[in-house]
Formats: sequence, structure tokens, C-alpha cells
Amino acid sequence: MPASKQQWTISLRLLLITTFGGLVFLSVATVLGFSVYSNFSNTISLLNQRSVTLLDSMEREIRSETDQAERVLESLAASYQDGLFEITNQKAVRLRLKFILRAIPIIEMIHIYGPGNIQMGILRKPNGQMEFDPLKKFSDSYLFTPGPFPEIGTPLWGEPLVINNALFHNVYISLTRNGKVMGTVVASIGRRSINRIIVNLGKANDTTAFVLNQKDEVIAHSKNSKFFQGVPKAKLEEFPDPALRDIRLAKIVNQSAIDNASKVTIRQSGDKNGHIFLTKTLPGYSSAPYTLGAYFNKYDVLDEVERMFQSAMVGLIALLTAVIAAIFLAAKISRPLRDISHVAGKFTRFEIDDIEPIPPSRVKEINEQASAINSVRTAMSEFSHYVPKSLVRGLVRTGMDATRSVEREVTILFSDIVGFTKMSEHLNAVETANILNEHFELACTEIDTCEGTVDKFMGDGIMAYWGAPEIDPDHADHAFQAATNIAKALMKDNQARIDRGEKKLQLRIGIHTGHVVVGNIGGGDRRNYTIIGDAVNVTQRLEQMGKDLIGDDEFIILATAAAKQKTSSRFKFESVGTREIRGREMPISIFAFQPKLD
Repeated sequence: MPASKQQWTISLRLLLITTFGGLVFLSVATVLGFSVYSNFSNTISLLNQRSVTLLDSMEREIRSETDQAERVLESLAASYQDGLFEITNQKAVRLRLKFILRAIPIIEMIHIYGPGNIQMGILRKPNGQMEFDPLKKFSDSYLFTPGPFPEIGTPLWGEPLVINNALFHNVYISLTRNGKVMGTVVASIGRRSINRIIVNLGKANDTTAFVLNQKDEVIAHSKNSKFFQGVPKAKLEEFPDPALRDIRLAKIVNQSAIDNASKVTIRQSGDKNGHIFLTKTLPGYSSAPYTLGAYFNKYDVLDEVERMFQSAMVGLIALLTAVIAAIFLAAKISRPLRDISHVAGKFTRFEIDDIEPIPPSRVKEINEQASAINSVRTAMSEFSHYVPKSLVRGLVRTGMDATRSVEREVTILFSDIVGFTKMSEHLNAVETANILNEHFELACTEIDTCEGTVDKFMGDGIMAYWGAPEIDPDHADHAFQAATNIAKALMKDNQARIDRGEKKLQLRIGIHTGHVVVGNIGGGDRRNYTIIGDAVNVTQRLEQMGKDLIGDDEFIILATAAAKQKTSSRFKFESVGTREIRGREMPISIFAFQPKLD
């Protein structure tokens, strides 16, 4: 802004210090005097909410990890029920099991049992290598007792088993086809995975985390995870943690609960050098519930709670006293602050296009905030052109949880301009870029309108998907609607190109539905939010099959049976037979999608 038009400003810091300084000083002195006489022993009650929150969050993290094993088993059972593999095809089964072990770190071993004493298993070693049929060399170790296969419709956790001095927790599900149980699959979580979870929980919460079984035996410990490399579990009196051994002598001082499932017991041991133990039951992984716990140095915790109590009281009284003075300033500063709050709310919902620039203020700090937010608005508006808006919206709302790698069923679309390489030989660089940008704008607009995510541009091709990062139960319908809209837009654009005396464009599109791993892929400071898995390769090769089918048509849209089955009846398809796909043993059914263009 030119110097002649600059507004004069006053420091908000100077303004507030003059008004509130004396009042806050008197408030702090009063509160500190009161705190000296407060009863220190009552502060233990302030641990209630914190203990429930801490152990509930630890349990959620454990179940979040182990739920991955359950989802994998459900997916494998569904694939078998749909006839996507046969238990008797050892090569195909092993490929599936190897993919599961590589994609899901929590699972360390997986076995399939089938008719005729069929038994196949793979163990992932600490160095990442795969060992086939690892239990054959341990004659006394078994996961499944020979006999009729039980009917297990949903993942069921069995008794933990000790195999080669390692404790494995095992989850089972039946392999069923046509209403008949044909086999059982077992996923095993070993000591490395369990202790990795507990170690991470201990570090994340700055505590010592542990798990005990019903016999008060230690099976996981965040500070002594290496102890379990030689033994599966240990009695409390034999475990090398003197503080944890004191839990038997600790006295129960309180029990906290938000609901019955969140009941936490607080124990206190010793005097000066004692500890505070927080424990709750952890059911589901054996016939008797485990005990999940954490402990802290007693006086470290109590000192922290006392400081929190004092700070809260100081802040409360200071706030009540300062409110009277704040009334006189509210008329001057509330309106720009409300504008900033309103804009911040739109930031959290990633409504960048709806944000109007915040006008300048005479209060220096507010003026600086308005200027900073306006700059952020401009930067985020530009940033949204390089990263999927749905991903940025998730990052703004939930932080890095939005980019965690998870397994997800998605519908994938690959498109490619037919003969573009040959066409570009007769164009200069600017003309080539203009054609691509116009086509990408056309396609990306329809993909975004249909709630899809554009993953990347590959030369003259586009890769997009539906169903991530946000869950979309209608991902297949949205993908085929986007393909329909792209076809309509292409035909309209081609008519304009013909009117200009230019050659029309032809487009190949492939659409497939399958399970992928979606999340951040990369290392260091170079990462890419994308999807990986066999389904991606199938879609790309499906799109390439259009070379033999497009003829003189403006577009060809091919879909797999998996994608067709996920759509509603309003979409029409025509079978083009079964085709072999490079990298797959079995041919797949291919359909030509017939979009409604009227």
C-alpha cells in the first residue's frame, strides 16, 4: 500500500497490558497464595479422566492394528466365496499369502487349511524373507486340529500358542463356498508385532506400557521388548523390571470409568520412590482377558497434576476478572476477530473458493493476522491445484491420519488419448501442451464433479480413483458417471475441433474395482499420496486393450466384471468376452460400457 494511504495502527499488546496488567497481577498473587494451602493428597482424583483417556487411546491403537488382520481375513474369505482362487491351486494361494504378508505388517504368519489335509503357510522373518510351511519342522506346534472344519463366519481369535519360543495370537475365519465350509485360514500376530505396538504406545504417551495375561505373566513391555526374543512370556517375579513387580503390592486408590468398557483401576505403590499404575482389561485375544497397563513415577505425575491444577485456577480467576475490562474493548476488536474465526472455519472445511479477503484493521496484531490469513488463502488456493482437494481437506480436518496407509476397495480409471504420440510429431511444444491442458481440464473437471481423485498424469494419460481418501460406498457408480460425462464432453470438444478444421481426439478408458493399499508412499521429504496393488496394473492393461476395439469411434470404455458388479442397474454393458491380462494366470471377463449420451 502506498505510504500516503497506510492506516495508523496501535499495538494490541500495549493496549491489553494497560487494561489487564494490574488485574492479572492481583489474580495471580491470590491464586498462588491459595495454591500453597491446597490439599496435595486430593490431586489423585484428577488422574481419573486422564487415566481413562490414556488407556482407552492405547486400546484403540491396539485394536486398530489387529483389526487389519481381521479385515484381511474377511477379504480373503470373500475372494474365495466369489471363486477368485482355489485352495488346491498352491501357487495362486502362496502368491496371495505373500502379498498379504508384505502389505500388512501386523501379520507375521498366515496359514490356509483345506480338504484332503491341505496345509499351506508362510512366515515373514525379521529380515523380510518368506519361509514356506514354517510349522512343519515343529511337530508339537499346530494352529488347527485335524477334523471337520468349523463354521467361523466372522474373524474369531483363538488361544495364543507358543511356537519355537515365540507367542503367537491367532485369528480364524472359514473359507466357504456355496454354503459349504471348505477350509480355514489363520492369521498370526507374533511377538515382534505385539511388542512393536507396545513400544510405540510407550513412546507416544511418555510412559511404560505393558500387557499381562490372566496368570499375571508379562507378554509385552515397552522398555524391555528385547527380553521376549528368547522367551514367549515371563512371570512377574522373573521379569527384569523391579517397578512392574511392585504392582502386586500396590494399593487400589481409585477406579474410573466413562462407561463399563472404559473402567480403569489406579494403584499406588511405595512412598517417595513409588509408582502409579493404570490398568484395564483387554478382552478378545484369549479365553481370559488380558490386562493392559501403564505406570509412571508417582511424584512426577502428581507434580504435573498439581501444576495443571494451579495453572487452570490461575487462568480461570484471571479470565473472570479480565472479562469486565474486555467488555469495553469487545466492540472494537470483536468484528475483525469474528471475521478471522469465520475464515478459519472455512479453512478447516477447505472452502477456499468461498473465502473473501479480510479487510485491514487499525489494530496492529489483527491487521498482521488478516494479512497472514489472506496470504495463506492465496497459497492454499494454488496448492489445491497440485494435490487432490479431498486429500487436502482431510489433512486440514484430521492431520496426518488422513495419509496413513490402509487397505481399501476402490474403483480405478485409466484414460489415454489414442495416437497422441504420432499426433505430437507434427506439433510444436506449445501446441502439444495446449491440447493436453485442454483435455486434462475437460477430464479432471468431470472426475472432480463425480467425487473422484486424480492421482497423476502420465504423458497423455490420466489415473484417477474413487473410494479414497474418503470412504465412498458408491465409488463404482461415481466412476462410471465420470466416464459418461467425459465421453459427452469429449464429443462436444471434438465437434468444436472439427469446426476449426482440426483432427478429432479418440480416447481409451479402462475401469476396474479392487482392493489396494492407499496412503503415503515414499521416503524422506519426497512422498506421494497414491494407491498401489494389483488392481492398478489390471486397470492400466485393461485401458491398453482398447487399442484393438476402438476402431473409428471417438471413445471406448472397457470395464472388468468386478467393476460391473459394483454398479447399479442404470448402467449398461456389453460383453466382449474373456481376455488374458499380462501378469495374471487366469483370464478375466471384459465388458464394453455403453454410456447414455442423450
